[in-house]
Amino acid sequence: MSSLGLRITGIVGNIISVELFLLPLPTMYKIYSQRDVEEFPPFPHLATLLNCAVWLLYTMTIADVNMFGVAMQFLYIVIFITYGPRQLKVICFFKSKIQPLWENMERSGATAERIFGERRWEHKVHQKRTE
Repeated sequence: MSSLGLRITGIVGNIISVELFLLPLPTMYKIYSQRDVEEFPPFPHLATLLNCAVWLLYTMTIADVNMFGVAMQFLYIVIFITYGPRQLKVICFFKSKIQPLWENMERSGATAERIFGERRWEHKVHQKRTE
């Protein structure tokens, strides 16, 4: 595939990802206006937040669409925690489970360079310099 084809594919992929992250906005507006989550589950938003966070860890040096995804999913989860019943607040365990895991990875020095190797990063830096 040509360089132009790869760029077009990347742009289309980012547009689709942003649309995917914005799809729950009508639901979130309904929850906000009614001040009740009704029967809407928070699990898809927790899964998407974790997915975007893992991709952000993988691409730490590149600002990409996953930063927007993390921000949107975090906003959705805050809305769920704010307007949800007590049981839902216990289920949304971001503060108690995921944050300590992330902090342990930071303390142990588990950076993307150590996990995925130096060659990958050198290739990207060299590739950007030649463009």
